[in-house]
Amino acid sequence: MSRLLDRIRLQSSVSVPPRRRPLLVRFHRGVEVLFVDRLMENIHRAKHGSDSSTYDTEGRFIPSNLENIFSKYARTVPDKLNLKELWHMTQANRNAFDFFGWMASKLEWGVLYILAKDDNGYLSKEAVRCCFDGSLFEYCAWMRKASAKKAD
Repeated sequence: MSRLLDRIRLQSSVSVPPRRRPLLVRFHRGVEVLFVDRLMENIHRAKHGSDSSTYDTEGRFIPSNLENIFSKYARTVPDKLNLKELWHMTQANRNAFDFFGWMASKLEWGVLYILAKDDNGYLSKEAVRCCFDGSLFEYCAWMRKASAKKAD
């Protein structure tokens, strides 16, 4: 129950819901899973200061800004970011006196890193792209299946 409350607090503190929808909790194989209905066509309503500018103010995805993130900050491995590079990227994107945006950016990228990093501790460009197009959880499931097959 405390995990459910933590998820609700996290969602309500770092995001503006694109549309008002009921909160939906489903149970999958005995584990509670929180689904907050996110509609990608209204993603511009969740835009905040100090973000990566991958979406413009009208909700259009700008692939060149995604490419710029990796060309500018991926120093160790091309097209992949480690935690230190991710930290430097969020530091460089800060707006002055935007304390909420600083925390939101660090939290969003940190959660993405935890969810989608590979076995070597890198966040790939494909994982970030999946986050921005709404298919992150399918990507994570595919990666876990591939990792399980590799271990067998």
